[in-house]
Amino acid sequence: MLALVAGYPAPSVAQVKSIELKVAHHLPPIHVQHKNVLVPWAEELKKRTEGRVTAKLFPAELLGKVGEMYDMVLKGTCDAGWLISTYYPGRHPLEEAFHLPFLIPPGAADSKGKVIRDAVYEKYLIPRHYKDVKVLWTGRFEPNVLHLAKKPVRAMGDMKGLVIGFPGGRLMPKFISAVGGSPEQVTVVDMYTAMERGMIAGQLSP
Repeated sequence: MLALVAGYPAPSVAQVKSIELKVAHHLPPIHVQHKNVLVPWAEELKKRTEGRVTAKLFPAELLGKVGEMYDMVLKGTCDAGWLISTYYPGRHPLEEAFHLPFLIPPGAADSKGKVIRDAVYEKYLIPRHYKDVKVLWTGRFEPNVLHLAKKPVRAMGDMKGLVIGFPGGRLMPKFISAVGGSPEQVTVVDMYTAMERGMIAGQLSP
């Protein structure tokens, strides 16, 4: 989800000639969503405002950690940020309805899932959890997949004793424990390093 701090000034052209928005996120600049979503969005923003509003992108946690993004937006460290609610467990509890298995079709492109997601955000989440920011758009991840560094998991018993990383939230660790693994919170930013160093055997993420 991309959010802009609420109450951000919208002065007239006579007052300010140009506005530059600092847009922060955790993805590396080679990531498909940086190149194919945020960069074109910034270009379109500049085009539609005839250059009066520009977005300066700060990828790869340049302005702060992904787990701090919501507070960064509120405090003005950045004007807009890519928010992932699983990194703030307990802060947006209603959002965890999307993490329940088989309840809502996953994937941003799923038409039924999109209708449900938009309705839930509009009626419940934005008025309660995101009232302090302006939600520019929302997205939906694909189903979670178990990514492993070395040992393959082909049967339930293969999970026993494996330390499995998860990005956040309160439901994923329960899933991992239920199938015999040991959950360890690791953000996607640190996932590869954690597996490479043997801190975790694998990661549960889309």
